[in-house]
Amino acid sequence: TNGFFLSDEVVRKLASIKTLKWLNFSVNAFFKETYEAFTGLKAETIDKVKRANDRLKARKPDVTTCVSMVFDTTFQTEIERDIFVRFWEPLASTVSINPAAYCNSPLKSPTIPVKLACRSIFDGLTVLNDGTVVTGCCFDASGELIVGDFNNQTLTEIWRGEKLRQMCELHDKGRRGEIELCSRCSFA
Repeated sequence: TNGFFLSDEVVRKLASIKTLKWLNFSVNAFFKETYEAFTGLKAETIDKVKRANDRLKARKPDVTTCVSMVFDTTFQTEIERDIFVRFWEPLASTVSINPAAYCNSPLKSPTIPVKLACRSIFDGLTVLNDGTVVTGCCFDASGELIVGDFNNQTLTEIWRGEKLRQMCELHDKGRRGEIELCSRCSFA
């Protein structure tokens, strides 16, 4: 979560989920100016995340909380990244710094085509508001990588289905470039 909707009530509900073992807070910056430029949210959201992290760990000590930053030198400096890590390390269970990846960006594109398999398509599924099911790709907001229809199939059927299997196979064989969206992406 980016933390925008976090409130005491939301944290209480999260803590009541028996199967909740991990929660990632995507904070992405330390300095107010960077945070607002990078996320488009008010910097007060960082305080919400800190409070939510503290309250969740108090209510549900066995949950692992991760505070993450997508590190993009267009927005953050290495100094900010290091300050971010030092600030969050004593508060969260783990801190994750993830290199920025690009897809469909007019400003940045892969200089060398990426051949590594992308973890997103092996990670999970996303059900869109109309029941269309796409891979777990975070760059697929327009629903290009359709693998099923939740209105007519179960998630298990889709997960084990031929469309997803074929995409995964192309990635495994270093042929992700044959998938249009994946050919324009640097994420792996």
